[in-house]
Amino acid sequence: MLLVFLNFNAIAQEALDEEQREDLKKPAKLQDLAYGEILFDYYRGDEITALTNILIAQKKNYLPNHANSAELLSGVIYLNLGMLSKAQNIFNRLLTKDDLKNELLAKLEFYLAKLHYKQRDFADAKRRLSNVYQVLEVALKDESLIMLSNIALYQKDLNAARDWLSQISEDSELLAYSRYNLGILWLTGGDVA
Repeated sequence: MLLVFLNFNAIAQEALDEEQREDLKKPAKLQDLAYGEILFDYYRGDEITALTNILIAQKKNYLPNHANSAELLSGVIYLNLGMLSKAQNIFNRLLTKDDLKNELLAKLEFYLAKLHYKQRDFADAKRRLSNVYQVLEVALKDESLIMLSNIALYQKDLNAARDWLSQISEDSELLAYSRYNLGILWLTGGDVA
């Protein structure tokens, strides 16, 4: 009987947590001073300080309005620092499959794909990138296309690699890289012109 009571309490607490969770699908207005400080450190390039401040703010409950956004940012920082399993745990915890057309959820899926790409888990990276690359902002979409083309090259599928590279936008910072790779692909295919 006690076991059933404990499970009921856990379910009630989970429902309460769901009501209080920050909606990652909506643009956020800065409401927590601690989160503002975290963003300041992150955008000035001091990721370690930003991550430290996130961990402190989480421990002291200084992020009542931006808990999910701060956790997402910590996952991005862990990914940038090469702490892939830590980043993956955070992204998996935050990502729901409800609506990958949502920009924020698409970014989560992108970062999970990037994580799998760095771990050389190309099958999962390709699956995740293929689901969301169309929805992403231009810079992330172009980075996705580069990763997809590299996966196709790894799988020795030159036609797919060409197709991915040819979709990179004309004003992208990655355009020169993609043109170089396309040139190499055409040369290896015997098309010197």
